[in-house]
Amino acid sequence: PAAAVPPRDPARWVRDTVRAEARKGRRTARRERPYAGTEPAAPHTGSPERAALGAAERRALRAAMARLPGRCSRLLDAMLAPTDPTYREIAGGVGYVTGGVWARSVPVALDVCAECWRRRLSPLNCGEEGGRQPGGQVSGRRAHMGMSVIISAATAQDVEQIFRLQYLCFQREAELYDNYRIDPLVQTLDAVRGEVADDLVFVARLGDEVVGSVRGFTDPDGTGQIGKLCVHPRLQGHGLGTRLLNAAEAALAADRSATRFRLHTGHRSESNLRLYRRAGYAQVGDATGTDGVRLILLEKEAAAQEFVASA
Repeated sequence: PAAAVPPRDPARWVRDTVRAEARKGRRTARRERPYAGTEPAAPHTGSPERAALGAAERRALRAAMARLPGRCSRLLDAMLAPTDPTYREIAGGVGYVTGGVWARSVPVALDVCAECWRRRLSPLNCGEEGGRQPGGQVSGRRAHMGMSVIISAATAQDVEQIFRLQYLCFQREAELYDNYRIDPLVQTLDAVRGEVADDLVFVARLGDEVVGSVRGFTDPDGTGQIGKLCVHPRLQGHGLGTRLLNAAEAALAADRSATRFRLHTGHRSESNLRLYRRAGYAQVGDATGTDGVRLILLEKEAAAQEFVASA
């Protein structure tokens, strides 16, 4: 046979060939019909009943999403946007620091929030939000984060996880002050072990992983000192900081008879300051830490904690 002659305009030849094949496929699809009885007929999607059920389902989904705590609602809303945003755009839209660990952790946060959304929908089937679900699971705050996040006293087995978590969490603070000698970053493993043994240390557990921690002790004058509150960067903005703070306050008041609570944070740490002010703390002064960072000192009376709603 004669050798094939290449087309003079390859681009036009490819375009015309694709169009011809598409038309042929369309004509074939119009003529072909499935054999009767071999496949179930497709459900009629245009009925008023189905439209009403679909609208009710969408309203239930949106209502459940609006009840999600923290950034979850905004994160899922951004993910469902018709513009199909990138993870970097989603991170910026919900207040994450674009280009850093936040943007890279958006897929993880989406998994967490989607699981929380699914659990929020389960009460719609039993008629009571926050009720006990089949199998003994409890919906609501403890069902958040994909698994139950439990706040409990730290044990000696948690020391290494607390040490690693603390080093991870305070990197952002160090970057904020351009000071990588802040106390949580230079503390030794033995010092953390001593605090767990002597102080009131609480951790947030996500399964077997420690994802948050806080420490507290009392001064001779009865003041409860709270420090080194940290939550894993992937899980910040979900209320874990408030839960850890409440646990430390309750233990200091009940076990150490604290009459007031005192804590401090760096003057540029706006998110920390917002958290503490929401919890009822007021600024009482400032000081300069041994690492040179200016600290804001905050206090509140122990009796006031029962009137503060948890976030």
